[in-house]
Amino acid sequence: MKNISIEIFANQKLESVEQTFNKISLKDGKLIGLITGKYLIGTIDNLKFNYITYDNPPMQIQGTIIKEDNGTRIFLNIKSESMRGQLKAVTYALSYPLIFGILLFSIITNPKSIATYIIGLLSLTIPIIINYFYVLFWYSEPNPELIISRLTKDLGGDALYL
Repeated sequence: MKNISIEIFANQKLESVEQTFNKISLKDGKLIGLITGKYLIGTIDNLKFNYITYDNPPMQIQGTIIKEDNGTRIFLNIKSESMRGQLKAVTYALSYPLIFGILLFSIITNPKSIATYIIGLLSLTIPIIINYFYVLFWYSEPNPELIISRLTKDLGGDALYL
């Protein structure tokens, strides 16, 4: 799990920061948020907030808002986790029992053919190839920097990594 802590100083009043968070978020997860441009799910209560992003894989954003004389200071903690290990486990858990069953059936029906054993050994690489190409072409790593830049732009402030 990757944790990033940042501080955003916004040149806005506390009420406008809360309105901005309400404008870019939904209270519960609905797909309508993707259409309307809202990219966070969660709530803000007593100057503390807890959000989850619509990204794939989702990231958790927690933080507090502090009112100051010349603006508002927002402390964020973004938690993101890569799902490569979980994808590999699911691929292997679903594929190897199926391959084992087909291999066992082919050995029982034709035990004297050497081609059955060679094809069986080669078929053990199928889950590895499936996982490699899925991660290569379709899977994306979490990108907390994108969320930080969007929040900084929406709040009209400057980000400082802690």
